Amino acid sequence: MIAEAPHVRLLLAVAETLLAITPQEWLDNVGLPLETPLAIRHARNRKAVRSEKPCISIIFVSAEAVPADNDLTNWETQKRLLLDLQADVDLDPEQGTVDPTGLGMLSRILGYAMSRLQLEDTDPLSPIAALSDRVGGGAYDPEDRATSEDGRLVLEANVVYRVLSTDENVLLAQGVNG
Repeated sequence: MIAEAPHVRLLLAVAETLLAITPQEWLDNVGLPLETPLAIRHARNRKAVRSEKPCISIIFVSAEAVPADNDLTNWETQKRLLLDLQADVDLDPEQGTVDPTGLGMLSRILGYAMSRLQLEDTDPLSPIAALSDRVGGGAYDPEDRATSEDGRLVLEANVVYRVLSTDENVLLAQGVNG
């Protein structure tokens, strides 16, 4: 049986990295109250339900080859895992005066999550750093189909990693091959 696909291992490492953020860190850096812990979930074929909010859903978009960098050898292929980090919170429709759209809280949640993924990217003991070369952020994308009570914002993210050029199921990473 072949090993778990690299993109699956990386998705799990992203979740593990975000799950390591404590409720106190969410409070200190985002302003998210301790009594509403942030859930980290994998999106499947459904949206977050009310009992899971506030949450970040990790959504697989694609895994694709990227142009080779100068530091790659003939037996390495560099790939990029594209994913969306989707933040969902419940909003009081148009009643708040500080953040009536909810975009402030949603942006802080996603911004802090991305900063932690990028910070962890430099820590050799981090789940995501052990399997990837780097983590980068992309554009914010509002979710216009959400109801007025559902705050939702998406941040594009990409994780660059290397695989064996003759077998793309073999992840070449410090946390795998020593």
